[in-house]
Amino acid sequence: MTKPNADQNPFTIINEQQDGIQIFRLTGTVGYGNVQQAKTVLREQQIKARYYVFDLLELAWIDSTGLGMLISFAKEVRTDRPNVAIAAGGELRELLEMAKLDLVFPLYSTAAEAVNGANTDEGDRPLPLDKY
Repeated sequence: MTKPNADQNPFTIINEQQDGIQIFRLTGTVGYGNVQQAKTVLREQQIKARYYVFDLLELAWIDSTGLGMLISFAKEVRTDRPNVAIAAGGELRELLEMAKLDLVFPLYSTAAEAVNGANTDEGDRPLPLDKY
């Protein structure tokens, strides 16, 4: 993943709720320079939901601090079963798989598939977050 110019790809989070599921659509870039801002926005927009989906399909770039933000969020909202999924494709999905995050987060090709997975309880992962 090549880091794009952050000025040309400003970070945004679009928040949507659907049947007890909160969907965060992230765009732009998330990394060392703005991860604290991203965490703050997530906390401000977070509602009590039974399931959370991160739609990263329009995210141009993310670094290890951004991946850490996803893990921290999942730890904050965790329940007795997996309740956070990620929709990602292309190089970003490959990065998530290389970081072995597919072991702790169900990965989907679209946010709609992630919502469907939440509604059908398909999202079980063998590795609990505290073991990652």
